[in-house]
Amino acid sequence: MGFTAVIVAGGTGTRFQSDFPKQLKLIKAKPVWQWSVIKFNLHPQCEQIVLVVPQKWQDHFIKPPLVKKNFKLITGGDLRQDSVLAGISVAEQPWVAIHDAARPLISYKLIHQLWQNTMGTDAVIPGLPLGETLKKIDENWVEKTIPREGLYSVQTPQFVKKEPLIQILKSSSQVYTDDAAAMESSGYRVKLIPGDPRNIKITTQQDFKMAINLLTTSSKVGMGIDFHRFQTGRKLVLGGVIIPHDQGLMGHSDADVLTHAIIDALLGACGKKDIGTYFPDDDDKFKDANSLDLLTQAMEICSQPEIVNIDTVLIAEKPKLKPWIDEITNNLASNLKIDNSLVSVKATSYEGLGPEGEGLGISAHALVQVITSD
Repeated sequence: MGFTAVIVAGGTGTRFQSDFPKQLKLIKAKPVWQWSVIKFNLHPQCEQIVLVVPQKWQDHFIKPPLVKKNFKLITGGDLRQDSVLAGISVAEQPWVAIHDAARPLISYKLIHQLWQNTMGTDAVIPGLPLGETLKKIDENWVEKTIPREGLYSVQTPQFVKKEPLIQILKSSSQVYTDDAAAMESSGYRVKLIPGDPRNIKITTQQDFKMAINLLTTSSKVGMGIDFHRFQTGRKLVLGGVIIPHDQGLMGHSDADVLTHAIIDALLGACGKKDIGTYFPDDDDKFKDANSLDLLTQAMEICSQPEIVNIDTVLIAEKPKLKPWIDEITNNLASNLKIDNSLVSVKATSYEGLGPEGEGLGISAHALVQVITSD
């Protein structure tokens, strides 16, 4: 059993003070709403994505080419809960993850933690304890101070059982500030888990500037280097592509030297240990393993970071790799579910110098830049 992600992008954003909806504003060449879609697309238990958009602007929303999930685009209503009801009504799973598109910094890690906490409850939400003193104000005069103990600010996504929420929203005339409030009003159990301070909501222009800063300045870089010698009787695999050659590379797995260097760089960027720690060469489980599968597992180990770019160099005297560069690039990008413009694969030789130059093997160097959720 999985869940449907209902991403609500139907608001007009009056407090944003712009003639253009905030969910269509670009951050690093991607509209705000698309950041959330991409994160849910990565989660294996997310079986469907429903995007709820404003009718006036619906032509500006299209399915991103890298999204392989069941994807539906529908128009919303005047109120947020009208849009939520429209979205969950077409959901195909019993659990829905309702998320505001105006929160582009949602992390894979938070989505996964919420999903893992759905057992034994009717809804699960992320929240942060309030750190500021609260005052009740009347025309600029303080009436009283409100104790903040036990008070939380609540975020999205909110995981909710679909059918009860549909019935509540259809039958109630009350306006709810969030989906959990609707469930609470009918006595359903709502569990709160720690939220993510980075998971801010874009409400004002200042929030938008903060989101840009967080998504562009919190990146980390890792470096990976690998070398495998040639061995007769094996296939030569680079970036998951089988290259015609009379020899392959020696190794416990498929000896994909390029993918191994990328994995090590990825792990380094995310503050993890080296590739041998997670995929040891004395473990039969990884005998002849497809290194692209190991790359997928490495992304899980790293909590599905946002990849900024991958830069690699293959060093080989033979075979000549230029005819295969585009296929290798596209294959890696497809496996990582990123645009191929974010992956650079280059090839050179050592002009007869060293073991690569003597034709004894192939080495690969990789740099990976990521934005992590930690």
